[in-house]
Order: sequence, then C-alpha cells, then structure tokens
Amino acid sequence: MATTELFLDTNRQNERFSFKATVGTTSTLRAYVFENGSSISISATESVKLVYASSRESSASDLVTLIGTATAGDAFVDFTFTAAALPSSGKYWASIILMDTTAETNVVLSDGMLIILKNPISN
Repeated sequence: MATTELFLDTNRQNERFSFKATVGTTSTLRAYVFENGSSISISATESVKLVYASSRESSASDLVTLIGTATAGDAFVDFTFTAAALPSSGKYWASIILMDTTAETNVVLSDGMLIILKNPISN
C-alpha cells in the first residue's frame, strides 16, 4: 500500500495539493496538520474530511466524502482509498476540511486534485 504525505497549515490555505493513485490499488493520503508552522494535535471533538467531485460546480449530491482516521492527540490524519472505493480514472476537485463538532466550525485546510490513473504508467 502506497502512502503519500501532505503538510497542511491552517494559515496557508492557498497551497494546493495533488494526490495520485492507480485504479485497483489501495492508497493512503496522510495529512499532517500545522498551525503557524507548529504541529497541532487532532482533538476528540475534531475530525478531518476529504470531499471530492468531478467538477468544481458539482451539486452537494455529487460530492463524495471520506472521513479521515486519526487518534486523538495525533498530528496527522489518514485517508485510505481502498481499491473498491477509488473513483474511476480521471481528475477530481478536492478539499480537505478540519471540523470541530463542539464549535460547529469548519476550516478548509487545502484544495487540490485527486488524479486517478488507469494504470501505473499512465499520465
């Protein structure tokens, strides 16, 4: 299983990410979360989700949401794309969002692209 690492800062949300995976494989996107350059721990009341769609103008019903896996106190969150859960090949607009359930606030950590390849040597 391949793991791709991202380093996201709550104060540098304009940085874009790109994640590549191949259809039929299991891949993990690990996002480390920082604030002003210092790592922050994900609390028990926070969660991080990755939302993606095939178009920027997709309606809410077209969005696919993955909830990241993090243990309270971790400074990172994992998004695991199983072979069955990967979308078909193509490019998808994506956002990684930090949510605090007690304050009901959301912070977009980063926007980017999921690039799903037909095979390991595709472009």
